[in-house]
Amino acid sequence: MEQPDKKHVIFQTVLELIREKGFHGTPVSMIAERANVAAGTIYHYFDSKEVMLLELYKYIKEQVQAIVVKTEQSSQTYPEQFYQLWMALYQFYINNPNVLGFFEQFVNSPYYTDELADNTCALRKTLLDFVSKGVKQNVLMPLRPEILSALFHGNVLTMAKMHKLRKVVLKKEEVSEVIDACWRSVTRPGTGYPDKRTIDFKLNKNGK
Repeated sequence: MEQPDKKHVIFQTVLELIREKGFHGTPVSMIAERANVAAGTIYHYFDSKEVMLLELYKYIKEQVQAIVVKTEQSSQTYPEQFYQLWMALYQFYINNPNVLGFFEQFVNSPYYTDELADNTCALRKTLLDFVSKGVKQNVLMPLRPEILSALFHGNVLTMAKMHKLRKVVLKKEEVSEVIDACWRSVTRPGTGYPDKRTIDFKLNKNGK
């Protein structure tokens, strides 16, 4: 069996420890011990703890961006892509609950600077392009892309956080209804629903 990439193992370990100890309570020595690697191995990949956290943030953003790109490259109609993207992002976040906590701590830490926000905007641009396409197709309301993106992605994040806290764990049959509500909040009056037979509403791993 192929062994996990050491860098990936380190990233997963950092996410676990930050959830348990927070940024300041997670020294490199603790990361090395939990990941079962030498401290020198960590410094082989990263010059410092700060660099490691910055790269982890960018790594996660790239994963989320890849989900958006993959959805857009499908042959589905825009409404179908909207539903499929909501589902794919929700699935990613509930299967990677430590990511949600990491995001919240990172953007409120000294590591998150204006310069960093500008340099890691690929995901933001991809999401803005996605909702802009919906506006151009007269499907979404003619609001600023930033607002539409916040309504869409914010809805996904909120439901994923509720899942993480075990306050609202969506049943399979409820997922479609939740996306319906999100759809109605951003679409033009009179816009219909997509053909849901083309959309995979199945939850797996941490979902039900």
